[in-house]
Amino acid sequence: MSFNNGTNIVTDSLVYCLDAANVKCYSGSGTNLVDLKGNSIGGTLGSNMTVPTNNSNVFKTNNTSGGNDATRHITLDSNFGNLNDGDAWSLSIWVRQTVSSPASWNSLCGSGGGAEWWTCYITNATDWSLRWRETGSPYHSTTSGTNFPTTDITNWNHFCTTVTTGRVVQHYINGVKTLNSTTASSTEMDILRVFSGYGIKYNWCGEGTLFKIYEKTLSDAEVLQNYDATRGRFV
Repeated sequence: MSFNNGTNIVTDSLVYCLDAANVKCYSGSGTNLVDLKGNSIGGTLGSNMTVPTNNSNVFKTNNTSGGNDATRHITLDSNFGNLNDGDAWSLSIWVRQTVSSPASWNSLCGSGGGAEWWTCYITNATDWSLRWRETGSPYHSTTSGTNFPTTDITNWNHFCTTVTTGRVVQHYINGVKTLNSTTASSTEMDILRVFSGYGIKYNWCGEGTLFKIYEKTLSDAEVLQNYDATRGRFV
């Protein structure tokens, strides 16, 4: 396992990692992606996505409408369904918006239409919320507010959501714990797509990379460690 520009990231219980800047993940051409943890579940870059070389290479959806476009997201080779109800897990990613008027719903990852979904709801560049949707309809959400280092969604932001065995959902933005946590009825999380998730809908309108899945609840210190280890690439 090898990571670029982030050798101090938390690796304990890390089970999946995609990084556009690492040639072991993306060779620089084609659409094939390799999980840096060495799992058999790799991924395929959407045919209309690109990997520009700014910020040491990132995944760019080239999506401007937030529509339903299978060519503008990453598809995992198979459903990553190891995150069961009652398990501890965490998700993290670096993203930014690159369009002037993004659609409201912008997916980070997920699976089918009625399934679990990690997303960002955007009203405008400085009015948005990070959300996780459990099976059914309940959303666990936080607003960006004014207590975080970066609140403009057109800048690079590091998102992390953690879940405990007690089903407590906690969001972090740029290494900072948001002011509220919530308790879910079910914390199962299936992941088949990155940058879309509610079926093939609501593609992310912008760029992102360093998508990571952990089979543990990252601590406050570990979330901050991941942010500090990689922020030099983005901010």
